[in-house]
Amino acid sequence: MKAIYFERTGKAEAVLGYTQAWPEPVCGDDGVVVKVMARVVNPADHLFINGNYRVKPALPAVAGLEGAGLILEKGKGVTGVEVGDRVAFRHPGTWAEKITVPSAKLIKVKAALSWVDAAQLALNPLTAYALVTEANIGKEGYLLMNAADSALGKLVIQLARMRNIRVIALVRSNTQGDALKALGANVVLVAGEEGLNDRIMDCTNGKGVNAYLDAVGGSIVNELIPVMAVHSKLIVYGLLAGDSLCLTSRDIIFKNLSIAGFGIDKWMLDQGTEKLDAVYEWLQDRIIEGELVIPESRVISLEDYVPQLREGNLLHGYKSVLM
Repeated sequence: MKAIYFERTGKAEAVLGYTQAWPEPVCGDDGVVVKVMARVVNPADHLFINGNYRVKPALPAVAGLEGAGLILEKGKGVTGVEVGDRVAFRHPGTWAEKITVPSAKLIKVKAALSWVDAAQLALNPLTAYALVTEANIGKEGYLLMNAADSALGKLVIQLARMRNIRVIALVRSNTQGDALKALGANVVLVAGEEGLNDRIMDCTNGKGVNAYLDAVGGSIVNELIPVMAVHSKLIVYGLLAGDSLCLTSRDIIFKNLSIAGFGIDKWMLDQGTEKLDAVYEWLQDRIIEGELVIPESRVISLEDYVPQLREGNLLHGYKSVLM
Protein backbone atom coordinates (compact mmCIF):
# COMPACT_ATOMS: atom_id res chain seq x y z
CA MET A 1 0.00 0.00 0.00
CA LYS A 2 1.00 3.66 -0.38
CA ALA A 3 2.86 5.27 2.53
CA ILE A 4 5.25 8.06 3.45
CA TYR A 5 7.92 6.54 5.67
CA PHE A 6 11.37 7.11 7.17
CA GLU A 7 14.18 4.70 8.08
CA ARG A 8 16.19 7.17 10.18
CA THR A 9 15.27 10.29 12.11
CA GLY A 10 16.15 13.74 10.84
CA LYS A 11 14.70 16.67 8.92
CA ALA A 12 11.60 15.57 7.04
CA GLU A 13 12.80 16.79 3.65
CA ALA A 14 15.96 14.71 4.04
CA VAL A 15 14.66 11.43 5.47
CA LEU A 16 11.10 10.92 4.17
CA GLY A 17 10.42 8.52 1.34
CA TYR A 18 7.33 7.40 -0.55
CA THR A 19 6.44 3.81 -1.43
CA GLN A 20 3.56 1.85 -2.89
CA ALA A 21 4.72 -1.38 -1.28
CA TRP A 22 4.35 -0.79 2.49
CA PRO A 23 2.97 -3.89 4.28
CA GLU A 24 -0.77 -4.02 4.88
CA PRO A 25 -1.85 -3.43 8.52
CA VAL A 26 -3.03 -6.26 10.77
CA CYS A 27 -6.16 -5.67 12.82
CA GLY A 28 -5.67 -7.45 16.17
CA ASP A 29 -8.34 -8.17 18.76
CA ASP A 30 -8.62 -4.66 20.21
CA GLY A 31 -7.99 -2.57 17.11
CA VAL A 32 -9.58 -1.54 13.85
CA VAL A 33 -8.15 -1.18 10.37
CA VAL A 34 -9.00 2.23 8.95
CA LYS A 35 -8.88 3.40 5.35
CA VAL A 36 -7.33 6.84 5.89
CA MET A 37 -9.24 9.47 3.92
CA ALA A 38 -7.28 12.50 5.13
CA ARG A 39 -4.21 13.21 7.27
CA VAL A 40 -3.14 16.53 8.72
CA VAL A 41 0.46 17.77 8.88
CA ASN A 42 1.16 19.31 12.29
CA PRO A 43 4.40 20.64 13.82
CA ALA A 44 4.36 17.52 16.02
CA ASP A 45 4.72 15.37 12.91
CA HIS A 46 8.07 16.94 12.07
CA LEU A 47 9.19 16.55 15.69
CA PHE A 48 8.21 12.86 15.43
CA ILE A 49 10.16 12.45 12.19
CA ASN A 50 13.32 14.06 13.60
CA GLY A 51 13.09 12.03 16.81
CA ASN A 52 12.36 14.96 19.14
CA TYR A 53 8.72 14.18 19.94
CA ARG A 54 7.68 12.52 23.19
CA VAL A 55 6.46 9.50 21.15
CA LYS A 56 9.49 7.88 19.54
CA PRO A 57 9.24 6.10 16.17
CA ALA A 58 9.99 2.39 15.83
CA LEU A 59 12.09 2.46 12.66
CA PRO A 60 11.35 2.02 9.86
CA ALA A 61 8.15 3.96 10.52
CA VAL A 62 5.23 5.49 8.68
CA ALA A 63 5.00 9.21 9.39
CA GLY A 64 1.94 11.07 10.65
CA LEU A 65 0.13 11.29 13.98
CA GLU A 66 -3.44 12.37 13.19
CA GLY A 67 -6.09 11.55 10.61
CA ALA A 68 -9.60 10.38 9.78
CA GLY A 69 -11.15 7.63 7.71
CA LEU A 70 -13.49 4.66 7.36
CA ILE A 71 -13.34 1.47 9.41
CA LEU A 72 -12.61 -1.49 7.12
CA GLU A 73 -12.20 -4.21 9.74
CA LYS A 74 -12.55 -4.50 13.50
CA GLY A 75 -11.12 -6.90 16.07
CA LYS A 76 -13.30 -9.38 17.93
CA GLY A 77 -12.90 -7.45 21.18
CA VAL A 78 -13.96 -4.08 19.74
CA THR A 79 -17.35 -2.62 20.69
CA GLY A 80 -19.04 0.72 20.06
CA VAL A 81 -18.02 1.06 16.40
CA GLU A 82 -18.84 -0.85 13.24
CA VAL A 83 -17.28 -1.47 9.86
CA GLY A 84 -18.09 1.54 7.66
CA ASP A 85 -18.13 4.06 10.52
CA ARG A 86 -16.39 7.40 10.00
CA VAL A 87 -13.74 8.00 12.67
CA ALA A 88 -10.97 10.43 13.61
CA PHE A 89 -7.94 9.53 15.70
CA ARG A 90 -4.42 10.32 16.89
CA HIS A 91 -2.01 7.45 16.40
CA PRO A 92 1.43 7.09 14.77
CA GLY A 93 1.39 5.99 11.14
CA THR A 94 -1.41 8.03 9.57
CA TRP A 95 0.50 8.95 6.38
CA ALA A 96 -0.48 5.68 4.71
CA GLU A 97 -3.51 4.33 2.87
CA LYS A 98 -4.50 2.21 5.86
CA ILE A 99 -3.65 2.05 9.54
CA THR A 100 -4.44 -0.09 12.57
CA VAL A 101 -5.79 2.06 15.42
CA PRO A 102 -6.58 0.94 18.99
CA SER A 103 -10.34 1.21 19.50
CA ALA A 104 -9.86 3.40 22.59
CA LYS A 105 -8.42 6.16 20.37
CA LEU A 106 -11.37 6.40 17.99
CA ILE A 107 -13.68 9.43 17.74
CA LYS A 108 -16.93 8.95 15.84
CA VAL A 109 -17.25 11.52 13.05
CA LYS A 110 -20.59 12.90 11.89
CA ALA A 111 -21.57 12.54 8.24
CA ALA A 112 -21.82 16.32 7.75
CA LEU A 113 -18.17 16.90 8.69
CA SER A 114 -15.78 17.06 5.72
CA TRP A 115 -12.77 14.76 5.65
CA VAL A 116 -10.46 17.78 5.70
CA ASP A 117 -12.04 19.02 8.93
CA ALA A 118 -12.37 15.51 10.37
CA ALA A 119 -8.63 14.93 9.92
CA GLN A 120 -7.98 17.91 12.20
CA LEU A 121 -10.61 17.11 14.84
CA ALA A 122 -8.70 14.95 17.29
CA LEU A 123 -6.05 17.40 18.50
CA ASN A 124 -6.32 21.14 17.90
CA PRO A 125 -10.04 21.78 18.51
CA LEU A 126 -9.95 19.75 21.72
CA THR A 127 -6.72 21.43 22.87
CA ALA A 128 -8.21 24.87 22.22
CA TYR A 129 -11.36 23.94 24.14
CA ALA A 130 -9.28 22.64 27.04
CA LEU A 131 -7.03 25.73 27.18
CA VAL A 132 -10.00 28.12 27.26
CA THR A 133 -11.64 25.98 29.92
CA GLU A 134 -8.52 25.83 32.07
CA ALA A 135 -8.02 29.60 31.78
CA ASN A 136 -11.32 29.86 33.67
CA ILE A 137 -12.04 33.47 32.75
CA GLY A 138 -15.42 35.04 33.39
CA LYS A 139 -17.37 37.10 30.86
CA GLU A 140 -15.60 40.27 29.75
CA GLY A 141 -12.32 39.03 31.25
CA TYR A 142 -9.02 39.31 29.36
CA LEU A 143 -7.11 36.44 27.80
CA LEU A 144 -3.56 37.05 26.52
CA MET A 145 -1.98 34.50 24.20
CA ASN A 146 1.13 34.31 22.05
CA ALA A 147 1.46 32.38 18.77
CA ALA A 148 -2.10 33.57 18.19
CA ASP A 149 -1.85 33.22 14.42
CA SER A 150 -1.18 29.47 14.63
CA ALA A 151 -3.92 26.99 13.73
CA LEU A 152 -4.45 26.32 17.43
CA GLY A 153 -4.41 30.02 18.29
CA LYS A 154 -7.18 30.74 15.78
CA LEU A 155 -9.37 28.10 17.39
CA VAL A 156 -8.70 29.47 20.89
CA ILE A 157 -9.77 32.94 19.71
CA GLN A 158 -13.07 31.61 18.37
CA LEU A 159 -13.87 29.53 21.44
CA ALA A 160 -13.01 32.43 23.76
CA ARG A 161 -15.35 34.68 21.76
CA MET A 162 -18.19 32.19 22.36
CA ARG A 163 -17.69 32.74 26.12
CA ASN A 164 -17.53 36.54 25.78
CA ILE A 165 -13.84 36.56 26.74
CA ARG A 166 -11.75 39.43 25.39
CA VAL A 167 -8.66 38.18 23.56
CA ILE A 168 -5.36 40.04 23.22
CA ALA A 169 -3.50 38.19 20.47
CA LEU A 170 0.29 38.33 20.23
CA VAL A 171 1.92 37.51 16.89
CA ARG A 172 5.41 37.72 15.38
CA SER A 173 4.17 39.91 12.52
CA ASN A 174 0.82 41.54 11.94
CA THR A 175 0.17 40.10 8.48
CA GLN A 176 -2.92 38.27 9.77
CA GLY A 177 -4.16 40.98 12.11
CA ASP A 178 -7.44 41.63 10.27
CA ALA A 179 -8.13 37.91 9.93
CA LEU A 180 -7.59 37.33 13.66
CA LYS A 181 -9.92 40.20 14.52
CA ALA A 182 -12.54 38.72 12.21
CA LEU A 183 -12.31 35.50 14.21
CA GLY A 184 -12.88 37.36 17.46
CA ALA A 185 -9.59 38.80 18.69
CA ASN A 186 -10.19 42.20 20.30
CA VAL A 187 -6.61 43.41 19.84
CA VAL A 188 -3.68 42.07 17.81
CA LEU A 189 -0.19 43.15 18.90
CA VAL A 190 3.30 42.24 17.71
CA ALA A 191 5.41 40.45 20.33
CA GLY A 192 8.54 42.39 21.21
CA GLU A 193 7.32 45.72 19.85
CA GLU A 194 8.24 48.86 21.77
CA GLY A 195 5.79 49.75 24.52
CA LEU A 196 4.04 46.36 24.34
CA ASN A 197 3.28 46.13 28.06
CA ASP A 198 1.85 49.66 28.13
CA ARG A 199 -0.41 48.84 25.19
CA ILE A 200 -1.67 45.68 26.89
CA MET A 201 -2.43 47.57 30.08
CA ASP A 202 -4.26 50.22 28.07
CA CYS A 203 -6.35 47.48 26.43
CA THR A 204 -7.40 46.19 29.85
CA ASN A 205 -8.08 49.65 31.30
CA GLY A 206 -5.16 49.16 33.65
CA LYS A 207 -6.54 45.93 35.13
CA GLY A 208 -4.13 43.48 33.49
CA VAL A 209 -4.98 40.13 31.91
CA ASN A 210 -6.77 37.35 33.77
CA ALA A 211 -4.90 34.53 32.04
CA TYR A 212 -1.92 34.17 29.74
CA LEU A 213 -1.58 31.17 27.41
CA ASP A 214 2.08 30.66 26.53
CA ALA A 215 3.22 28.50 23.62
CA VAL A 216 6.69 30.03 23.33
CA GLY A 217 8.56 30.00 26.65
CA GLY A 218 11.78 31.86 27.26
CA SER A 219 12.18 35.55 27.98
CA ILE A 220 8.86 36.74 26.56
CA VAL A 221 7.03 35.17 29.51
CA ASN A 222 9.19 37.01 32.02
CA GLU A 223 8.68 40.28 30.17
CA LEU A 224 4.89 39.96 30.25
CA ILE A 225 4.46 39.08 33.92
CA PRO A 226 3.88 42.79 34.74
CA VAL A 227 0.67 42.83 32.64
CA MET A 228 -0.89 39.95 34.57
CA ALA A 229 -3.62 40.85 37.03
CA VAL A 230 -3.66 39.84 40.69
CA HIS A 231 -4.89 36.22 41.02
CA SER A 232 -4.34 35.61 37.30
CA LYS A 233 -3.16 32.36 35.74
CA LEU A 234 -0.18 31.52 33.51
CA ILE A 235 -0.69 28.35 31.45
CA VAL A 236 2.43 27.01 29.73
CA TYR A 237 1.69 24.57 26.91
CA GLY A 238 4.58 24.96 24.45
CA LEU A 239 8.28 25.67 24.08
CA LEU A 240 8.62 27.14 20.62
CA ALA A 241 11.57 29.27 21.76
CA GLY A 242 13.31 26.22 23.19
CA ASP A 243 14.22 28.15 26.35
CA SER A 244 13.10 27.58 29.92
CA LEU A 245 11.14 30.05 32.02
CA CYS A 246 12.97 32.05 34.66
CA LEU A 247 10.47 33.64 37.04
CA THR A 248 11.35 35.29 40.32
CA SER A 249 9.53 34.55 43.56
CA ARG A 250 8.57 38.23 43.74
CA ASP A 251 6.70 37.92 40.41
CA ILE A 252 4.62 35.05 41.74
CA ILE A 253 4.08 36.00 45.38
CA PHE A 254 2.97 39.60 45.21
CA LYS A 255 0.39 38.98 42.49
CA ASN A 256 -0.78 35.61 43.85
CA LEU A 257 -0.16 34.13 40.41
CA SER A 258 -1.08 30.56 39.53
CA ILE A 259 1.26 28.75 37.14
CA ALA A 260 0.17 25.56 35.39
CA GLY A 261 1.66 23.31 32.78
CA PHE A 262 -0.71 21.85 30.22
CA GLY A 263 -0.51 18.64 28.22
CA ILE A 264 -3.53 17.44 26.29
CA ASP A 265 -3.10 13.71 26.99
CA LYS A 266 -3.13 14.14 30.77
CA TRP A 267 -6.08 16.52 30.47
CA MET A 268 -7.99 13.91 28.47
CA LEU A 269 -7.32 11.24 31.08
CA ASP A 270 -8.68 13.54 33.76
CA GLN A 271 -11.95 14.09 31.85
CA GLY A 272 -12.99 10.51 31.24
CA THR A 273 -14.56 8.94 28.15
CA GLU A 274 -18.12 10.21 28.63
CA LYS A 275 -17.04 13.83 29.03
CA LEU A 276 -14.67 13.66 26.06
CA ASP A 277 -17.35 12.15 23.83
CA ALA A 278 -19.67 15.03 24.73
CA VAL A 279 -16.99 17.65 24.03
CA TYR A 280 -16.11 16.12 20.66
CA GLU A 281 -19.79 16.03 19.71
CA TRP A 282 -20.19 19.69 20.71
CA LEU A 283 -17.09 20.68 18.72
CA GLN A 284 -18.32 18.85 15.63
CA ASP A 285 -21.69 20.60 15.87
CA ARG A 286 -19.97 23.99 16.10
CA ILE A 287 -17.83 23.20 13.03
CA ILE A 288 -20.79 21.89 11.02
CA GLU A 289 -22.87 24.96 11.91
CA GLY A 290 -20.01 27.26 10.88
CA GLU A 291 -19.61 28.70 14.38
CA LEU A 292 -16.09 27.25 14.72
CA VAL A 293 -13.97 27.52 11.58
CA ILE A 294 -11.05 25.14 11.12
CA PRO A 295 -8.14 27.19 9.67
CA GLU A 296 -7.76 26.84 5.92
CA SER A 297 -5.51 24.04 4.74
CA ARG A 298 -3.54 23.26 1.60
CA VAL A 299 -4.77 19.89 0.26
CA ILE A 300 -2.05 17.69 -1.28
CA SER A 301 -2.07 14.10 -2.50
CA LEU A 302 -0.12 11.58 -0.47
CA GLU A 303 2.28 10.92 -3.36
CA ASP A 304 2.98 14.62 -3.96
CA TYR A 305 3.89 15.60 -0.41
CA VAL A 306 7.53 14.51 -0.33
CA PRO A 307 8.48 16.07 -3.71
CA GLN A 308 6.78 19.36 -2.78
CA LEU A 309 8.45 19.37 0.63
CA ARG A 310 11.90 18.90 -0.95
CA GLU A 311 11.22 21.68 -3.44
CA GLY A 312 10.54 24.04 -0.53
CA ASN A 313 6.89 24.61 -1.41
CA LEU A 314 5.50 23.65 2.02
CA LEU A 315 7.72 25.43 4.51
CA HIS A 316 5.41 28.42 4.95
CA GLY A 317 1.75 29.28 4.63
CA TYR A 318 -1.25 27.07 5.18
CA LYS A 319 -1.30 23.86 7.16
CA SER A 320 -1.31 20.83 4.83
CA VAL A 321 -3.84 18.01 4.65
CA LEU A 322 -2.85 14.89 2.73
CA MET A 323 -5.64 13.17 0.82
